[in-house]
Amino acid sequence: MRLASALVLLLTGCASSPTDDPLPMGVRPPNVTVKNEAHREVRLDFDERAMTMDIRLDVGVRAGTEMRLAAAPGEYRILVAGRATVETFRVPETRTVSVVIRGARTDYLDVVTAAVEDGRAARTVIVYSEGTK
Repeated sequence: MRLASALVLLLTGCASSPTDDPLPMGVRPPNVTVKNEAHREVRLDFDERAMTMDIRLDVGVRAGTEMRLAAAPGEYRILVAGRATVETFRVPETRTVSVVIRGARTDYLDVVTAAVEDGRAARTVIVYSEGTK
């Protein structure tokens, strides 16, 4: 399985992918913008064969940073810590997808969410939620 990880900034792709993307990853321009506005570090893994984006709390995109990645065009399912959600988004051939990680830690709650906007709709998933008292 070819796995793309924001942790190592390595996204792999090939012409035989399910999307029939003619461009190999090194040639494809960045089309996914990731902003981490949360208080925690997160990791994004794109699996272009399974057409999934997995979001988890882990070493990766540091709080307060932004990065641009390249992903094969197609419909991706959003996973949270390896578990599928009902949410999907489309990486179009000509438009950039926005992934914004937000979160807050209060006296009572520690929460991290991911908002994905693909030009058709915005989807929000809870990445992490825990009571602090």
